[in-house]
Amino acid sequence: MHCSIFLRTPGATEQWILSETANVSAVGAYFASNVELATDESVEYVLTFPPELTHGPTPWRVRFFGSVMRVEPQTEWQGAYGVAVHTTKHRYLSPEESDGFCSLDGVRAPASAGNQTWQRGGAK
Repeated sequence: MHCSIFLRTPGATEQWILSETANVSAVGAYFASNVELATDESVEYVLTFPPELTHGPTPWRVRFFGSVMRVEPQTEWQGAYGVAVHTTKHRYLSPEESDGFCSLDGVRAPASAGNQTWQRGGAK
């Protein structure tokens, strides 16, 4: 399943890295990143599940917390890494919390073009 993903490392940066998942499961996600993360590093990420998937009137946003399990260089994307994350907990974002991501809906940042970053609370 491919979904847009906003990723950051708590405490290290307030910026969100925008990318797209290559795979999502009940216990984690795999995505491309132009930032090399360390194994066992704590991460926070927000997935945007589109209405086509949820059958809801608007996208659902869920914030996940976890740790990096594996990082591997990607040969098909220069300067990108494949990152596998194990999820430890999650929560659905309220409509107010989701507002910070509304302006970013529909924006995709393929790893080959380089990931984009945003400050907490939306594009800045």
